[in-house]
Amino acid sequence: MQKANDLGRSSTVLEQNSTLIAVMSLSSWLVAEIVLGLDRHLLKKLGADEEDALLRLLHRWREEAANFGHAITRIAVAFEGSRDGFGRRA
Repeated sequence: MQKANDLGRSSTVLEQNSTLIAVMSLSSWLVAEIVLGLDRHLLKKLGADEEDALLRLLHRWREEAANFGHAITRIAVAFEGSRDGFGRRA
């Protein structure tokens, strides 16, 4: 039975063609732009303390996608919780 506040599951479907995703490890941000319909897949690495640069990059990529006719309606930011990048369970 699923718990009401199960944070391990998302109640919102990932709309890949309208979402930018940024993931932070212990030492840096890894930001990927993959917008369906565009012939480019950008990848950028930023320092963990570069929050302003991260926001500028995400907003710039959102504007560029809009110029190509692809509206970005969601920006998702995630944090890797362990040193190897995967949450290990005991």
